[in-house]
Amino acid sequence: MALRGLKFEYNVDTLKFDACRLILLEVKENQYFLNVKKGKEVSRIEITKKVDEFCQRLQAMNIEKWDQKIFDWPMEYFIGYHWKLEVTGDGINAVCRGSDNLPNDWGAFRNALKFLGIKDSRFPF
Repeated sequence: MALRGLKFEYNVDTLKFDACRLILLEVKENQYFLNVKKGKEVSRIEITKKVDEFCQRLQAMNIEKWDQKIFDWPMEYFIGYHWKLEVTGDGINAVCRGSDNLPNDWGAFRNALKFLGIKDSRFPF
């Protein structure tokens, strides 16, 4: 399976810059990497051998049902979090976002990210 794009942004409403997270897919020839930005810190994870299973996990959870959806909590009185996801590949297409709310099957997506090596406690996992 081919993964063509992955971008996941997560921000906590706080004055601290390090509360922002960004995950970007980088493809070079036949190799896949995730660039993970935590505040000013950037790390790189090589995921080439995991891409097929990651795509299978996204398809199994029917991530395409998230496409063009907004998962917002109806009232935002308190400091919360905002996220945005864009993922494309063979049979995979989802562009969605949310504020203080997550899709019902977020756990499957969280597990797919953990499978790739993303184990950041600041995400809503």
